[in-house]
Amino acid sequence: MVIEALLMMLATAAPQKPPAAAVAPASLFALAPAPAYRPEARAVDNWRLESALALEMAPLAAARRAFGVGEAEPGRCVKLNNYWCIKSAGWNGEIAADAEGHVAFASAEEGAAVAALLLRRYYVDYGRRSARAIVARWAPAQ
Repeated sequence: MVIEALLMMLATAAPQKPPAAAVAPASLFALAPAPAYRPEARAVDNWRLESALALEMAPLAAARRAFGVGEAEPGRCVKLNNYWCIKSAGWNGEIAADAEGHVAFASAEEGAAVAALLLRRYYVDYGRRSARAIVARWAPAQ
């Protein structure tokens, strides 16, 4: 309760446009180590931060996810920065694959770009015009 109140006060007191220094310059990204796949955990080492930034969550839940505090482990594909459970095929941003062939992406953004390519292919090339038709091809029933 106290943390949520503090976050609310910070959000209302913050300027509408963040100062230039608050926006991460490219030089800070260059200093960050490249994401790595950890097979023993079946996860990319940056998945907590990626999911806290990429998934719509309440601020407190995002902070908990980023720091790994008091939360059950999410599904396998979230830990792989692969929210669409895409299988390996040499995609841009692919850094590894787990034992079942699900891709570990360097970032959630890379996974989203590949998902958009696949959805476009299913719609245009395969003529799948509904969500049900796309899912039937993407993840067919066993």
